[in-house]
Amino acid sequence: MSGSRADNPLHTAVIAHLASRGLDVDDDPRTGTATFHIDHAGGMVRVRCTSSSDGVLVVRAEYPHPIALVDVIAVHELVSRANATIGAGCLDIDLDTGDVQFRSAIDFAGTPTVDGLVARTIEIAVDGMVHWMPSIALAANGLPIDLALAAAGAA
Repeated sequence: MSGSRADNPLHTAVIAHLASRGLDVDDDPRTGTATFHIDHAGGMVRVRCTSSSDGVLVVRAEYPHPIALVDVIAVHELVSRANATIGAGCLDIDLDTGDVQFRSAIDFAGTPTVDGLVARTIEIAVDGMVHWMPSIALAANGLPIDLALAAAGAA
């Protein structure tokens, strides 16, 4: 990729969608990444939309608080059990850093980019993180996993 949006029509579509929503976006056309933040009562959620030149959009909504390494195993159990209940997208945890994210993706390869699908892919990641934030916080603070899952209606 030479670094222009013309090389990546999916990135262009993502930027246009985010602009239409009035979001303040950090645009890196070289990597095909658009980053914005959602201010939520539970913290500032950073959202990264990465679009490849071959038509794959991956959206990651990041949990806004660090997970102490001592709590990673409990949050990992929550993430694993929560994923069994999630219909679209998934929660991920980096076991080395404790970083938690909700990830969604779509492959437009060989098909036209549809704004509604771009919007829905972003919405899935953002809504997924917002939905699971209280449960992640509860698990990270020592609440039994069954109770943390119940807070999200997933017990």
